Amino acid sequence: MGEPLVLSEFDPSTGIARIVLNRPDVLNAIDIATADAFLQTVRMTVAKEGLRCVLLKGAGRSFCTGGDLKTFSDPVSAVQVIDRILKPMHETMLVLARCPAPIIIAVQGIAAGAGFSLALCGDLVLAAEGPSGAASGRPRHWNFC
Repeated sequence: MGEPLVLSEFDPSTGIARIVLNRPDVLNAIDIATADAFLQTVRMTVAKEGLRCVLLKGAGRSFCTGGDLKTFSDPVSAVQVIDRILKPMHETMLVLARCPAPIIIAVQGIAAGAGFSLALCGDLVLAAEGPSGAASGRPRHWNFC
């Protein structure tokens, strides 16, 4: 078994949680397993006693390129696969939106499709120098409070 698709840690002494999308080899593209793991991780994280802040980022050189196109390349099953990705991703975004603690999104590289939507869920979004893709041309520090 390989690395977990989503990493998380919580420091009870500070109340800071960190969630990392962990598919750097595919620029953190979201497939069914990642969408499910992400939802489970976010639910567990926002339920932590003493949570004061959540930091969300992507591993590697990109934040998230959106849906993993390889997983819905078969026209026969594409609609079902897309639905299986979208349902947990929508639920994840609702859980993040309802989180009483601030959500900080750290964007590096590409934030496209669902990755861009996810970035917009943050109370504070920090973009690295020189982002590309859908985030291209945005100020270094975004604030969507």
